[in-house]
Amino acid sequence: MLKEHINKCCKFGDFTLTSGKKSDFYVNVKELMFTPKTLALIGEDLYLEIIKIFGEVDCIGGMEMGSIPLTSAVSIYSHNNGSLFSGIPHFVVRKEPRKHGMGSQIEGVCHGDIVLVDDVLTTGGSLMKTCAILNEAGHNVTGAIVVVDREEADHTKIPFPVISLCSKSELQELQ
Repeated sequence: MLKEHINKCCKFGDFTLTSGKKSDFYVNVKELMFTPKTLALIGEDLYLEIIKIFGEVDCIGGMEMGSIPLTSAVSIYSHNNGSLFSGIPHFVVRKEPRKHGMGSQIEGVCHGDIVLVDDVLTTGGSLMKTCAILNEAGHNVTGAIVVVDREEADHTKIPFPVISLCSKSELQELQ
């Protein structure tokens, strides 16, 4: 059911991606992340895959914007639907440290075994930048999950397993 919703967010044409790469395929998962029904579906599916692949994790998080509604949905779902603990806490990594207050770059609960969450995987650059910031702060990233894998990243250059809810080829099959 979720793949059908994601498929509706797929566009074909001439696009420039965050990485700067040109593409004839674009998927805007954010269209789904701000609708309660589809965000709940994504949160449930992400949670179930995290538990299936990574087991009980200490926390989840990711780079600001894309990860915020996703990790919130997973955290709420885990609290309401039987996580072995009282839910999976989450955090967000700011692209730059705050210029005021405590100057923090990581906000929320961040400790132990961490699984990163993101909407779309293209080159892996966002995951790698997030991992570097977390590693510098002494944290351990054990894996990542994305909603859509564009199947362009070289997974051998990402030092942790990355799983997805669906891939570009799966979405193209639905067209």
